[in-house]
Amino acid sequence: MRFGVFTSADLEEGVGVYCSAFSSEPWNEQFDDLEPIRKYFESYFQYSCSFGFCAKWENQLIGVGMGHIHPTVQGFRYYLDDFFIHSQHQGKGVGSKLLNYIEVKCRENNIETIVLHTLRESISEDFYKKRGFKTRSKLISLAIRL
Repeated sequence: MRFGVFTSADLEEGVGVYCSAFSSEPWNEQFDDLEPIRKYFESYFQYSCSFGFCAKWENQLIGVGMGHIHPTVQGFRYYLDDFFIHSQHQGKGVGSKLLNYIEVKCRENNIETIVLHTLRESISEDFYKKRGFKTRSKLISLAIRL
C-alpha cells in the first residue's frame, strides 16, 4: 500500500471510491447522478488551503482523506472534511494506516491539531475515538440551512 497526496489527477477514481464507501452500510446512499460529487471534488481542488491524502493499492485509489489547513492564533489546524475507504477495503486497517499517515504529514508541516466532524453514536465516531480523537465537551457544532 502506498500513501500520498490526493490530487486532481485522482478526481475520477475519487468519485468511484466515494460512491463505493457511502453506498455501503451503514450509509446506504444512492448515487444516480455523479455530477454533484465531481463538482464537490473540483471545488475542493480550487482552494490553496486544501490538503488531501490518499491510499493506493497496486496503483488503484482505495482511500481518501480530504481537508484544509486553517491558521489560528494557537497555530495551524487541519480540518479533515471527508474521509472514506472503498467498501472492498474497509475493515482491513486501510483507514487506520491512512489516518496515521495524515497525522505524520501534519506534524511534518507544523500542524498541531486535527479537527473533524462526524455523526454521533456511529461507527465513524467509534473509529475516530479508537484512534485517540476526543469529543470537545465545551464545543458544539451549529449550522443554519439557507
